[in-house]
Amino acid sequence: AAAIEPENPAFQAALGDAYVFAGALPPALAAYQRAAELAPSDVTYWRMLALFSAQYSFRVEDVGIPAAQQVLALSPDEASSYDLLGWTYLAANITGLAEGNLLAALRLNPDYAPAHLHLGMTYIEMNKMESARVHLLQAQSLDADGVEGQQAAQLLALYFP
Repeated sequence: AAAIEPENPAFQAALGDAYVFAGALPPALAAYQRAAELAPSDVTYWRMLALFSAQYSFRVEDVGIPAAQQVLALSPDEASSYDLLGWTYLAANITGLAEGNLLAALRLNPDYAPAHLHLGMTYIEMNKMESARVHLLQAQSLDADGVEGQQAAQLLALYFP
């Protein structure tokens, strides 16, 4: 489909997903970038690009952070936008900016489990272990059966046995 309609951002994003599934990160990145270029005012594709970069710690400084900044510019009132930018900063080991954006996410939505998880991870990197424990417990409580809750539980078991 991406070859038939190369100007369709949804097909480019799906192509990126297929490359990720195959473990081919460079072509996945190119496909996600192409999707964002084709629809520059659609936050969906910028979010996919930033999530890919953060999740795989791939080209975070030059691609992931700018993509997350674009997400925030397009959706400035969403906790998920600040969380994503914070997570990309964490992936780039820029913990001060990670912390600031994650705290901004929690000011917008105190019950946003991903921000609690990422803030807990940030505090582990900053060696603020009691703060890390508090936020990981909160993520686990808010999303007990979900991905963030399970990741928080794993980190709690690892760092706070």
